[in-house]
Amino acid sequence: MKHFNKKAVVIVCVLAVVLMWGIRVMDVRKRFPAKQITECRINESIEYNPVIENIISANTTITPLGLTIYKHDEYIKDFPKMAEQYNAVKNYESLYALVPTFSIRNNGTEPINAGQITAFFEIVNMRNSYSNGLMIMNNIVVQPGMTETVYMTALVSPLTIGQENWSDFINGDFIVLISQYPVEQRLLYEKGKNQYRL
Repeated sequence: MKHFNKKAVVIVCVLAVVLMWGIRVMDVRKRFPAKQITECRINESIEYNPVIENIISANTTITPLGLTIYKHDEYIKDFPKMAEQYNAVKNYESLYALVPTFSIRNNGTEPINAGQITAFFEIVNMRNSYSNGLMIMNNIVVQPGMTETVYMTALVSPLTIGQENWSDFINGDFIVLISQYPVEQRLLYEKGKNQYRL
């Protein structure tokens, strides 16, 4: 009789744990629903209204303009102010720069700092899931009602991607993630429309 009671207690405990886990999963799914994904292509626009508590809130429209992939010499030629940062990296000659360009329109009533609202932007290669944070190259203030062009950069090495995957990488689609939850907003830079300065 004691053997049966121990089995029953173990079964009841296991069922209770499974039930509690199931309730917790349903609660999390209810409070945090699956994210929605919105994206825009080159020369299309997307509303971007970041709210970072006590730091910034902005009402903007972002339009991707293009993506250029640069080899070291061409990058330094086009962006001489970035030379010091670029050359500080070990083996900088082998690096490439990914430079997505987009416009930001300030639809609000207060000036916004482009560097603040783009601080968490990330570039992703859709072919191999490479991702990297982006750094703003021309930190500007966008006045109300005005539109400014913003250049960002991420450095990448063929050694990171792998020589055998490099061609696929630079010829793939890229996205810039501008928000991730509850709505994932993407700027899509499609292959065939990217520029190369190699």
